Amino acid sequence: MNLKCEINDAEQYTRRNNIRIHGIREKHGETNSELHTEITNVMLKAYGMQLKEDDIDVCHRVGAPNPSHPRQVIVRFLR
Repeated sequence: MNLKCEINDAEQYTRRNNIRIHGIREKHGETNSELHTEITNVMLKAYGMQLKEDDIDVCHRVGAPNPSHPRQVIVRFLR
């Protein structure tokens, strides 16, 4: 049981800089650069956070495409 707790703690630690964003519009064939720009715009409008290009380590959509609603986006910040 102790090993399971340690593994869980390690997995949670690796996700400490990640957020999941819902509702960012999805365009067919969007590039990571376009997604990055959209995330930056959303964070500024919703939270007043001015993100720099190097604040985001990686971002990508998760799940299977669904025409009725956009997929979620996982964003990993550098700090």
